[in-house]
Amino acid sequence: MDASDQMSEQWRTAGFRDAGLMAVDLEVRREPDGAIVMRSRVALAEHDWNLPRAFAGVAARRGTETPLA
Repeated sequence: MDASDQMSEQWRTAGFRDAGLMAVDLEVRREPDGAIVMRSRVALAEHDWNLPRAFAGVAARRGTETPLA
C-alpha cells in the first residue's frame, strides 16, 4: 500500500460530522454571454459585513479562549 492508498483509506474511514451549513436552494440563470448567475432563495441572516469589527467582537466575547483558525 503506497502513501496515496493510505491517505484514501484515512478519508474513507474518517468519522462524519454535520457541518451545520445552511440549506442550498439556488436560482440559476444562464446569460447569453455565457455567464452563470446564481442567487440563493434562502435569505441570509443579518450579520456585520465589516470583518475586522466582526473578528474583534468574537474575540471580545470569547476572552482568553483559544481561537480556531
